Amino acid sequence: VWLDIARTEHLRQAGYSYRELEEQGIRLVVTDLQVRYRNAARFDDVVRIRCRLRAVASRRVVFGYAVELAEGGTPLV
Repeated sequence: VWLDIARTEHLRQAGYSYRELEEQGIRLVVTDLQVRYRNAARFDDVVRIRCRLRAVASRRVVFGYAVELAEGGTPLV
């Protein structure tokens, strides 16, 4: 869920509305996901999710994510 929210917000900041993309018939379907856990988050930790566009092709968009502690930037995922 966090990665979905980060992707939606990334698109919004780039000037795209997920709703408008869907109304145009464009669907961003997750077909592959690889996750590397690096450190644990604890209850009440505030986390920051960074999303970036890694590659774009005619029928494929690849996003990269980093999940880290908001305070100090310790990488989590």
